[in-house]
This record gives sequence, structure tokens and C-alpha cells, in this order.
Amino acid sequence: MNLLLNESFNYIAMTSTGAQGTTSIQAAEVLDMSGYDGVTFVAHFAANTNSTGGESTLYPMHSDSTGTADMVSCTGAAATQSGVINQTTLVVDMYKPLKRYVSAYCTKDGANAVGVDILAIRYKNRKGPVTQPTSTYGVGDSATYASPTT
Repeated sequence: MNLLLNESFNYIAMTSTGAQGTTSIQAAEVLDMSGYDGVTFVAHFAANTNSTGGESTLYPMHSDSTGTADMVSCTGAAATQSGVINQTTLVVDMYKPLKRYVSAYCTKDGANAVGVDILAIRYKNRKGPVTQPTSTYGVGDSATYASPTT
């Protein structure tokens, strides 16, 4: 199976390392799940994240509309880690969301100037081969190699 032809990759949120005091990050991008069965959100925390031993959580969100302000957290679905999080990830998979549009929300320790990036991978495409999105939150370039030579 070729992931680039079957899954859609979107970089949906980031906060720079200068974001000290920022305790929550809502994704800037809302994804349409039409034609996909699920989405996996991956939040990557930069070095020295939560060095004071706070807590970080990644929540999936959904809505019937495309606006970020309309998104609500899915109940009972979150990945949480307490204590020091240093160059690690939190992952949440939302299979068969009940609403058409999805996004993500992440909380982090506000005492540290750290970066958080959120990647969304929509999967089980029912529409045929996927063309990777190239918008602001899309894929800059991609390549596929079958049995590459050295």
C-alpha cells in the first residue's frame, strides 16, 4: 500500500518556541472528512517542553461547519502526559467521526517557551488516489519510490 496515494497529510497547527505562556493551541486548519474513514492527529513537542512537570493534552475536535470557532472537543477522546515532555509526541486517532469537519486542540505547560506542531493524517480514502494538498497547511513536496536502488 502506498500512503501518499491513500492518505492525506496536513500540517494544521504550530506554535513557535517563543510562545512562552501560551497554554493552548487550536489548529488553524479545519479538515473535511468527506470520503475518509478516520484521522490521526500527531502533536510533536519541542525540546524542554513542560520542564516544570506540567501536563500536556491533545484533543480531537469536530463540527458540522468549517469554522474553527465552531469546533468542540470530542468527549472521552484525548491523549495526555503528565510530567516532563521533551521531544516527544502525543497521538490521537479519531475513527469514523460523527461530524464532517475535524480539527485538533492541544494544551501545554505555559511556563516554558516551547514549540508544538500538529500533523493530521486522514486515512481510508474512498474516493480513489489522493493528491496531497499544497495549500498553506499542505505538503510542500512528496515522492514515492518502489524498490529504490542505491
